[in-house]
Amino acid sequence: MNPHPHPDNAAAPREGAHSPLIHLIDDDAAVRDSLALLIGTVGLRVRTWADPRDFMDGFDPRDIGAIVLSGVGQRIFCAGHDLKEIRERDDAEFFSSLSVECSAMMQALQSQPQIVVAAIDGVATAAGCQLVAAADLAIATTRSRFATPGVNIGLWCVTPMVALSRAVAPKHAMQMLATGELMDAEFAVRIGLVNEAVAPDAFEARVSQLAGQIAAKSTFTLATGKRAFYRQLQMSTAEAY
Repeated sequence: MNPHPHPDNAAAPREGAHSPLIHLIDDDAAVRDSLALLIGTVGLRVRTWADPRDFMDGFDPRDIGAIVLSGVGQRIFCAGHDLKEIRERDDAEFFSSLSVECSAMMQALQSQPQIVVAAIDGVATAAGCQLVAAADLAIATTRSRFATPGVNIGLWCVTPMVALSRAVAPKHAMQMLATGELMDAEFAVRIGLVNEAVAPDAFEARVSQLAGQIAAKSTFTLATGKRAFYRQLQMSTAEAY
C-alpha cells in the first residue's frame, strides 16, 4: 500500500467512461459511534489508516466517479480518534505514527481521482470534523452537529485545524477551534463547511442524487478537473491562469 497516494500513481481514468459510485459505510451493527469507511473499526485507529483505493477491490478505479463517506445510524458520523487507544499508549513512536498516518489519509481524500462526498447524519467532532472539511463535497442532515472540541480538555485540534482552515474563512475556523462549541448544521452551511443541510427524511435521496449526478460524468474529466482544482488553489492568480 502506498501511504502517500497521489493521482499520478493511480490508474488513469478512461476518457469518456461513465462511472458508478462507491458507497463506503460502517456496516458493523455493534458500532454506532464511529465511521468505518477508510478505517474499518471503532473511531480512527492507527493500524487501520488506509488508502481509499484499497477498498475498491473488484472495481476498476477508472470506472468510479464518486465515493460517498457515511456513518451508521443517526447519532454520530465520526467522533474522531479512538481515545481509548490513545490513553493506552505512551510511546513517542505511536504518537508520531498517529500524526503521519492521519495526515496521509486526510490528504488521500483530495488526491483520490474520485469526487469524495461526505454524508453526515449526526455529530462530527475533532478528526470527524476534519474528514468533513477534507472531503470534496458534504451534505448533512439538519440535525447534524460539528465541533473541534480539543480546547475543552486542554488540547488544540492541530490536525483538524489544517483541513478546517482551508475549507472555511479564518475567523470561522478560529471560532470553532477556540470555543470547542458544538455548531449546528445551519452554521456549517453558512460558513461553507458543508454544501447543504436537508431534512433527515430527504437525506439519503439527496446524497444519492448528488453522487449519482457526479458519477454519471466522464471519470477522465472528473479526475483531471479535481486535480487541477486543488493544484491551482495553491498558486497565485497569474500562475493558475
